[in-house]
Amino acid sequence: MKILKKTGNYLGEQVKINKYISYILFVFGGIGLLYSLSFWLLSFFAFAIGGFFFKNYLNYSGGLEAEGLVTEHLKKLDNKYYLINDVKLPESY
Repeated sequence: MKILKKTGNYLGEQVKINKYISYILFVFGGIGLLYSLSFWLLSFFAFAIGGFFFKNYLNYSGGLEAEGLVTEHLKKLDNKYYLINDVKLPESY
């Protein structure tokens, strides 16, 4: 199989961004709880928003892994097949 267009960096960048933001928010929330219990509401929001980014991190990292697995399996096809990654179709996502 011939690869006409390699995959972009979108998923990899999203994995990094969401991982770092979630870690920063978890640390911030933990420090808020350790510093004083009067910051419990702020810590709660930090943990909640951090959980949202961590969920996104898990979704994007799973997508990145799946994309790699599909490419590896498709490489077994002979050269009469073509792989074109990151094609955007009109009026679609």
